[in-house]
Amino acid sequence: MSARHPVELHWADVDPARVRWTRDDRLRAAAAAAVRARDESVLNDAIVATCGPWAAGWRWCRDEGSLGGGVVSAWCCPLHSLVGGDDAIAARALDAVDEWRAWLVHLADVFEALRPRPGDDLEVQLARGCTLVLAEVADATGCGDAWYVHAEQVLCWFLEHGGASTSKARAAVAQATRGVFSSWCGVADEVAARVGAAIAGAARHDVRVDAPDDLARYRAFRPALPVAAARPRAPRESARDGHAAYIATHDAARDDGERAPRLLEALRLARQLAADGALLDLALLRRMHAVACGDGGDRRGPAFAKGGRERYGFGDTLAAACDEALVDANDVDVDVVDRAARAYLDVCFFHPFHDGNARAARLAFDFVLAREGVIVDDVTALFAFPIAATPEACAAYVRLVRSVVDSTP
Repeated sequence: MSARHPVELHWADVDPARVRWTRDDRLRAAAAAAVRARDESVLNDAIVATCGPWAAGWRWCRDEGSLGGGVVSAWCCPLHSLVGGDDAIAARALDAVDEWRAWLVHLADVFEALRPRPGDDLEVQLARGCTLVLAEVADATGCGDAWYVHAEQVLCWFLEHGGASTSKARAAVAQATRGVFSSWCGVADEVAARVGAAIAGAARHDVRVDAPDDLARYRAFRPALPVAAARPRAPRESARDGHAAYIATHDAARDDGERAPRLLEALRLARQLAADGALLDLALLRRMHAVACGDGGDRRGPAFAKGGRERYGFGDTLAAACDEALVDANDVDVDVVDRAARAYLDVCFFHPFHDGNARAARLAFDFVLAREGVIVDDVTALFAFPIAATPEACAAYVRLVRSVVDSTP
């Protein structure tokens, strides 16, 4: 992995929600091996290769004009930092990585706190946010040599965090800051406010206002979903495989040559796992999802659906909470039809994957029914229409599933 100049990093490269990291033995070993060369570039390459592109800012120290004035104090420059024994140099470098990472985590918290919310004037909120972000960078850099390079970058990151493209963010920030900042000079409050207002005016159409967290809303009313006690059901395989037929029509129409075949393969896997007596959990769902969609992976930040009208929040407990919900699909004391409907809703609203959540929800639904030998002859009404994150809509969906499944010959 090539080491990029830290000025080239985008928010997607450094966002802690996307890039998990803790210091481990691999990094210690890489740093220990690299310091023997007494070459900062060799050390930098080793750190970035081990941690990822985000780590390129580890040596971006205050008042270091060659890199543009960063926030790191644990490291300075080769002349003053590549001194002493190997262990001391390695420890200094690792402290710098920790310091840079802590700064990124702090920025993520700041960005989230300042993200524009519904109900208030977007441009006013955005202007305030940009002004406060600028103050954060001024404080962290000390307004030393070329500090404004990182300040402009962080302002771009703030806009990117809010949904603006990199090109739009850079254009808005460049227009507002041209000729405003200087090395070794702070920013007066009125100047910071003027810069914030100018950025907001240029970027107001590119930043997204967060909708309420529909995952949190769903989790609040999920316990009240109408689920009935289990009742005897004989295995029923319809003469028509509704899910396979849906793939052959709906998915094939959207196919790039892979979607429908991959989904059919995932459906076969789901039914084989069901026949083998497997139980549904997030790990099993990941297996089916990987076949259907490739290795898209778990999502690492808030997700949006239905043209941006719904937002599903994100946190460190997302995977565990999703797993806990899916395990309910194995409760034999609840009617299998209601369990399948609830599993479908769980995957839709927990939205655990970066992509392909609707397909994963369908596979979970089919898997739960297949464990009791039930194949539905027509799933169009169950899979084709979006479901609002309201108690009424989700309860209506459970009733619809009951009606469709119970009418299957």
